[in-house]
Parts: sequence; structure tokens; C-alpha cells
Amino acid sequence: MSGGAALSAADLAQWLRDASPSLLERRISAVLGRGPRLTEDGATWISFSSGVGHGRLVRDTDGSSSTTARRNDDGVRLLDTHAPTTTSAQLDDLVQVLTAS
Repeated sequence: MSGGAALSAADLAQWLRDASPSLLERRISAVLGRGPRLTEDGATWISFSSGVGHGRLVRDTDGSSSTTARRNDDGVRLLDTHAPTTTSAQLDDLVQVLTAS
């Protein structure tokens, strides 16, 4: 689950399929979401939830992304980033903060 190449919306779906066994082992649930398609594809995201916290990586139509995570117990922000691209390294960082105790 690592790498720095830019991910497309389809790549996000594939990342989630590939990462599902590892996420289950870490007791993280994850779901893929897609925004409505009006004249072009909408945003794509993966939402995560664990015993530690919850978070989401959102890939906008231009390929940029934002990643947020909060701790369940007190709502403290664990991650809040914005980037011009979307990479699997960002997903790995999100998974990491949601498994740290």
C-alpha cells in the first residue's frame, strides 16, 4: 500500500480493493464514495473508520486531494492536508494515524 504516483478516481477504487485485506486485519472499515456526475465526473473519496478515529481522503476532479482525520474520543484533528495530486502515500498516512494508539 505505498507509492507516490498520482492516482485517478479508478485507481482509488483499485487501491481500496487491494488494501481491503490489510485494512480488515487492522480493524479499519473503509468505503468508496463518488460525487454525482452532471457534465463530468464528480469528486471521489474513501472514508475510513477505526477504533481510534475516522477520516477521509477526497480526490477532486482536477486530481487534487484533501485528507482529514479525527480521533473518536475527543474529536482532536489527527490529519488535515491538501495536495495538488492524490497518491497512495496519502492513503497510507491516513491508515497509519487511524491505527496509532
